[in-house]
Amino acid sequence: MPLVKQAIENLLPRWRRVTMVAAGVTLFAGIAAAFFTYRNVQAMAANVPPPRVPANLDVLKVIPGVWGWKFDFMQSCTENPQTITVSSNRQRVAVRYAKPIWNGSKSVDLIEFEVVTTSPDTLVLGVPAQGGATSRARVTLRFDDADNYDLKRSDMALPMAVVRCPP
Repeated sequence: MPLVKQAIENLLPRWRRVTMVAAGVTLFAGIAAAFFTYRNVQAMAANVPPPRVPANLDVLKVIPGVWGWKFDFMQSCTENPQTITVSSNRQRVAVRYAKPIWNGSKSVDLIEFEVVTTSPDTLVLGVPAQGGATSRARVTLRFDDADNYDLKRSDMALPMAVVRCPP
């Protein structure tokens, strides 16, 4: 036992130095992490985009025309543009595709919607019921400006970007 005690006492100064160095490195790393975190928070705060200003449009006057999906080639302006028209009583919106599309159970080239509500930057349309469906999905068009809107269906997860096709 005395030999073990003496061996431990001989190693104590070394372990004290190792502990002091480790504590110093930890302290330095903590200070560096706090400094860089503070700088990153400041940089992120400087890059916050301004809040979206709603467009002030008569959406039923802006929507007629030829449109294409921005990120879906199969429904883009070059591949399959959509011509949108509004009825004279402003209660229905018709979308006619240049080429028929697959609409759940059949191929269609014309889809008619009922106008549910309008606001200066939003148009909400009722999707026609398909087959024996009792509930109808809604389509919300939120306009960024007169030539861009985001289309979101109530039964789908992500919005789609739609742009006016060049003449």
